[in-house]
Amino acid sequence: MKAWAAGSYAVKRRVARKVMVLPVFLVIAGLIVMTQPRTKRWQSRMSAHLGHDERRIKQRANTFRLLGLGFILTALSIWVRS
Repeated sequence: MKAWAAGSYAVKRRVARKVMVLPVFLVIAGLIVMTQPRTKRWQSRMSAHLGHDERRIKQRANTFRLLGLGFILTALSIWVRS
């Protein structure tokens, strides 16, 4: 019984480490996605792609910000659950 109990503890510990890496990754990815629309390169590419339509460029930027926020909120919910 002791060997099984020790083994399950080690497995739980490994799983806990993997779970803690995911929220960090999601927060970093969310911050990158949220800050991307602020770069001049992104703005010039979107302007060329969308034909200099400011309304559509702002919509696309807001979509990226919401996607990044979704990543961060998902990371927080995983972190709270573990």
